[in-house]
Amino acid sequence: MLAVSSWRVDSGLEQRGVLKETGAVGAGAVDVGAAVVDNIILRGRLSAGWELMQDGPFARDRDAAFVYGMLGAGADYYFMPLNLYVGATLALAGVSLVEVETRNRPAHALHSKAGVGFDLDVGKEWWVTGNWGMGVALRVRLLSLAPANIARGSDSALTGLQVGAMFSATYN
Repeated sequence: MLAVSSWRVDSGLEQRGVLKETGAVGAGAVDVGAAVVDNIILRGRLSAGWELMQDGPFARDRDAAFVYGMLGAGADYYFMPLNLYVGATLALAGVSLVEVETRNRPAHALHSKAGVGFDLDVGKEWWVTGNWGMGVALRVRLLSLAPANIARGSDSALTGLQVGAMFSATYN
């Protein structure tokens, strides 16, 4: 998935009340599931993503990256014969802020506590063979982790919102 992302911590940090970071995201996911009835797929999802940033409110004076992972369960509904689908996933999520090593400072990582992740997908697939489909989709992802010890000096919630396009390959 290629996406745009926004991370936010609401707190009294630096007299601004809010720390925000916006950037581009790369992410991937693997789903494993099965059709329980016609047009309905139940599945598990393992996903990971990253967002690189340079000297922002979360990574002061150095390059850093948000790295996150999600493990959850979801369902897809296919509108046939168009092969359009909508899907939702609820997941356990975690985020790390990894700061890059510089001449003056060693690499450093801060980790969130476990939180909740939610994906909402809308997509279209085309059959390539009798068993394989290829497609495109729009995914909206929401991550909420509290307390967000990633933001120095804060125990407020860290919220991430991502909207992006993805490609899919489905075996049926």
